[in-house]
Amino acid sequence: MIDIPVVDSPDVLNRLLLEFRPLFGRRQFRQFCRYIVSGIASSTRSSAHLNGIFVEHTNQSNLNRFLRNIPADGIFNISCSLINRNCSGPVLSLDDTILQRNGKHIDGAQWIYDHSQGKTVYGMQYTTSVISGNEGIFPLSMELKTDDSKIDLQINTIKKAMGAGLRFSTVVFDSWYFSSKLVKFLESMGKDYVSEAKSNRTVCIDGKWIRLRDYANTLDLKSMKSYTVNGKTYFMKAITTRMKNAGIVKVIVSRRINSLKFFVTNRTDWKVKTIIGKYLRRWDIEVFHEELKQDGLKHLYQRKHATLLGTAKMSLLGELLLEISAINSMGNHLKIRKGTPEPRHKQVAISILTDLFKAIENKGRSFLDAILKSIEEPYRSTRNIYGGAINS
Repeated sequence: MIDIPVVDSPDVLNRLLLEFRPLFGRRQFRQFCRYIVSGIASSTRSSAHLNGIFVEHTNQSNLNRFLRNIPADGIFNISCSLINRNCSGPVLSLDDTILQRNGKHIDGAQWIYDHSQGKTVYGMQYTTSVISGNEGIFPLSMELKTDDSKIDLQINTIKKAMGAGLRFSTVVFDSWYFSSKLVKFLESMGKDYVSEAKSNRTVCIDGKWIRLRDYANTLDLKSMKSYTVNGKTYFMKAITTRMKNAGIVKVIVSRRINSLKFFVTNRTDWKVKTIIGKYLRRWDIEVFHEELKQDGLKHLYQRKHATLLGTAKMSLLGELLLEISAINSMGNHLKIRKGTPEPRHKQVAISILTDLFKAIENKGRSFLDAILKSIEEPYRSTRNIYGGAINS
């Protein structure tokens, strides 16, 4: 499948791209803009393919060199600033995802048990985080797991985010991340958290330690209160108690037919609806994972750690800029709901196509011939295919 040839960065993204201009020299900024735009315009993550989308392109080795040397900290700090300016009601959601790979000699690839598939797969594991806001889903981090634990990687991300001034007060995560190390760190930073808990966690009830599932078995429906969540009825019981390795917490026992779940927060003053409402924001990171894989990261071609990490971080940034441009520039018809990327991608594609038609109209047949030659030679430099003046 041939992607739409790109003449220049579309107007819907230019203002946001300029936010990152201080991080780069002239040539590096050109590569930066081109990678972001081509990454949004195409679902293929081959460096050669993305490089060849632009009508005038240099040798792909320039793009690979750029990916190995991106100013990751500077990009992260500016991303946090953009999130602050475009997001209200922020909740930080933590998780991880596996990107399956094929082939040998791929840095960071290993056999990993994938709970979603119920089997071991060969791939790379990334810790991820997003800010769930009232306006949309704002991707924040994507770190390749190598030697550090997932808990340590997430703690480092939170430290970096706080250092960059990112505004959030609540962190949500699933039961895997509900560890003593993480919750103690969050409390030391003055952050609230809501997590699901495994049924074998122990709490103190009437002076005795008991597992959550055993405590739930002592409850009947008369002692629980019904709540409607997303059109479904649940029976819940909230208690404030002491939990091993977590301290004083509020625990919610949630029961439905064939479903028994436990939720924990350090905010013992919050009501049940508030706690459940906060935890439901965690779903946004699952939506983000699906978008990432649909947008090309499911099929990576790079093998070296630095290039893989650069690809992941630039893809993450592309998703963030796409979300913010939709919120700010593309009108209410694109604000259908969170987790609906198709209209946003469509608007960028329309902008790219409009620029292409305008360039053909203004520059005539010779420009059209240049486009055709660029398509025929996607892996060779076409920098001077139109006298180096396509963007002039």
